[in-house]
Amino acid sequence: MHIDNANYSKAAVGVAVSPNPEGPFEYVGSKRPHGCDSRDMTIFQDDDGEAYLIYSSLGNSELHIGMLQTESHICLTSDVAMSQ
Repeated sequence: MHIDNANYSKAAVGVAVSPNPEGPFEYVGSKRPHGCDSRDMTIFQDDDGEAYLIYSSLGNSELHIGMLQTESHICLTSDVAMSQ
């Protein structure tokens, strides 16, 4: 999910987890993936099970793709933890 503040400057990816699609959800935290602001985003899971975070940055002028960790699909492979 997109996480932001009142002046729209946080621009982070938020993560919440649940064993069920309808919840209840537990908020894990938020982070700027690759150190970039994150605006419009989606997640894609390929046929091989690998999942990717796709998001725009710099006022939607850049598109970034990052592979998510296979076990959890919570963090990018280059990131080790989400922070609040």
